Amino acid sequence: MRETVKKIREKNLVKFVRIKKTQEIDKIISMMRALNQHEDEAMRVCSVMEKSLDSREKWGVYYFDFNNNT
Repeated sequence: MRETVKKIREKNLVKFVRIKKTQEIDKIISMMRALNQHEDEAMRVCSVMEKSLDSREKWGVYYFDFNNNT
């Protein structure tokens, strides 16, 4: 059972979203659903496969730097 849960989690796409300017919640949600990578003056969306995230590392880099994506 644990192996199955682990395999499922490894396939998850984790989205880090940084809201830079006030905007309608509907717009934020639609952008998050539609895009895996996006940045403009209002928001930033960065997607990473869960299996590549290390619990010992700081994940703040995903809010600021696309180059750290794996």
